[in-house]
Amino acid sequence: MTYNDYQMTFIMSMISNFAPKQKNATDPASAAQAIQTSFAESLPGIIAAADFPVDVTVAWGPYVVVEPKDIKGNTATATNTMLVFKYPSQTVADINEYVVSIAGTKATSIFDELDEDLLGGTIKDWPYCPSHNNIRISHGTLNGIKLLLGLNSENSITSYFSQLDDPNAIITVAGHSLGGALSPALALVLFGADTTFSEIPTHAETQNWTTRTYAVAGPDVGNSYYVDYLKATFPPQPEPAVKWQQFNCKIWNSLDIVPQVWSKGFESYIDTIYGTQLNTPLAVKALLFGLNKVLLVNNGGVNPYICSDPDREGQFAGTFQTDLPTNGPMIADDCSNGACSSTPTSIAECNFVGQILYQHINAYFEEIGVSAFLNALTAGTEPASICSIKQKLLPL
Repeated sequence: MTYNDYQMTFIMSMISNFAPKQKNATDPASAAQAIQTSFAESLPGIIAAADFPVDVTVAWGPYVVVEPKDIKGNTATATNTMLVFKYPSQTVADINEYVVSIAGTKATSIFDELDEDLLGGTIKDWPYCPSHNNIRISHGTLNGIKLLLGLNSENSITSYFSQLDDPNAIITVAGHSLGGALSPALALVLFGADTTFSEIPTHAETQNWTTRTYAVAGPDVGNSYYVDYLKATFPPQPEPAVKWQQFNCKIWNSLDIVPQVWSKGFESYIDTIYGTQLNTPLAVKALLFGLNKVLLVNNGGVNPYICSDPDREGQFAGTFQTDLPTNGPMIADDCSNGACSSTPTSIAECNFVGQILYQHINAYFEEIGVSAFLNALTAGTEPASICSIKQKLLPL
């Protein structure tokens, strides 16, 4: 398959999301090890399904952390997953590229939802600079960064890059959704000019590395000082003709709620996000407005978050889906024959949740032109039930 650099990076960023569940789990450590082993065994098949135009290998990982909250009914879910891919560059001769792939929120992860996503409503000081600074970032993002830095303590991600000998390499830290929030923050910890892991930037300079980010569908998680630090470390490129073909910029779908969930003016936007094609149900507005209210209460009535892409240079125009897929990939529209069919209001809520999921997941594969990979990878697997997710978010 012919893929450009952006398509390859996006696919690799999404692969980390396919760490399997572990049944008969007894404790977090053994569950994490079992998931890592199972995921590592499946990666050659996943890479083969991607049909990359060059030889792609796993250089580090996969490593998984399982928090106690994510063992439920003896089944464990990977709380956070990260791995590093390596491949010969298609754009620069005789050098290697590396993609640090960071998983997003798992639908079955309680920790992801409560301690990484919802704690986005609380902002904390940035602890990864040696000197005093005014950088502040989402508490939930800091929780995720801490877990990622602690993966595989014997050869952590910081140890790996501080010892990697590969001159002129290109290193991209990438992720989608929660991974889209974590990847720029982790990139700053690893390669920032003013990071407490100072040996890595020095080593990167000696090695003449190019470091960059590819953050897709992630919410804004930092104040103005964080955004300034991010842009100074990873300068945005000139806006391209194709929005998603750029590094160091937030890539987001105009119809995707997640990248805008902490945005200023969010309430008026969410009320009409799908225009006249699909009204925003009262229950959805109540849930999302509640999150926004918590954010304001926790921060003295002020929204502290600054959009990292205020000019929408990385935003592409989403396409409303009149007919959601009834059987995947990723999601299944089962509203009419599931528990959600009990009332017209419930069906309307289910349809709205389905549109949210589609715009946050499938739409990116379609826009970036890699739906063939998604179809190949999910063939024969059971897609997530929109009805079940609706009931979880908005109980009947």
